[in-house]
Amino acid sequence: MTDAAFFWRIIRTAAAFRGKTMADVARDLGVSQQHLRAYEARGKFLNSRRLIDLSKSLDVSVETLMTPEALDQIEDVLNDRRPRMTPRQLYLAQEPL
Repeated sequence: MTDAAFFWRIIRTAAAFRGKTMADVARDLGVSQQHLRAYEARGKFLNSRRLIDLSKSLDVSVETLMTPEALDQIEDVLNDRRPRMTPRQLYLAQEPL
C-alpha cells in the first residue's frame, strides 16, 4: 500500500472513530466531498493548511495522520468497539523511537 493510501485509510478510520462521515470531514475542511474523493483517488496528500484543519476536525495530531502504525492502533480500538483511548492518546502513548 502506498503512503498516500495509508494516509487516506487513516483519515477514514479516524473519522469513523469520531463518528464522522467523509462528507462531515469535507464540510469541516470547507471543500466538497467530491473534491476530497478526487484527492484520494489520485493518491494525493492534503496541503499543510488543510492537514492542520483535518487534525483539528478529527482531534488527532498531524503526526498521527502521517503515521501508518497509528492505523493499526485505531483499528484495534474500533474492532473492540470499546473506546479505551482517543487516537491522540494512542499516539502520545507510543514509546519514542
